[in-house]
Amino acid sequence: MILSFPSGAGGNWLRKVILNQPISDSSSNFHYDYNGATISYNHSIYPFEFDYLYSGDYYFNFYANVLVKHFIAELDSFNTDNYEKTFLACVDTARHVCTFDSLKQIIFFNFDDLLNNTSNFVKQINQIQQQLGIPLVKEQEFLIYRTRFFNTCVNTTTVYENFDNMIWVAFVIGQLMEIECTPDDFAISDYDNQNLCKEFAKTHYELCKLTKVHHFDTNIHLPDLCDK
Repeated sequence: MILSFPSGAGGNWLRKVILNQPISDSSSNFHYDYNGATISYNHSIYPFEFDYLYSGDYYFNFYANVLVKHFIAELDSFNTDNYEKTFLACVDTARHVCTFDSLKQIIFFNFDDLLNNTSNFVKQINQIQQQLGIPLVKEQEFLIYRTRFFNTCVNTTTVYENFDNMIWVAFVIGQLMEIECTPDDFAISDYDNQNLCKEFAKTHYELCKLTKVHHFDTNIHLPDLCDK
């Protein structure tokens, strides 16, 4: 079985839940580490390259999780890379997660259900577990897994729709670029063009449709993105 999911949605966590693997309370990431398992993964948007899709409408949450869990915690790139490289990485990440909106009709594991309809999410997990001959996770047990994942998600309250924050601006510009709305009179990655980027994002924000957000109440926050 091949599972596809946008980065930051928790696909590695989901695989551990399906396979009844232990999840540590101390981990902020859930990378796959089980040999011989029957579930592999990719981040493909091409349906012929996977069997099941895990996605949803909370693209800003996915984006924020990628920045903290991968670029900051794993690569330390926000501290080691220059502003241009970091800003473009943010834009590219936004574009990546937003491409999954084109696949919403074939979502099997829905992040929206993970937030709002736990019973349905568990039902989908149990269906796959039954196919694979894996003991079924019960809903009460699943709620513990869910809490452990939610405790690793990024708190977005101070960043969401804050056009003074360049991480938010990068998300908006990345989404706009996916609908071919791109600045053609200045370089978005130039440190000195931050105000132009902010104005462009604010002016065209009404074109953005993928702005749903869930504000997780955690101590995990996005850093400022303003240094050269």
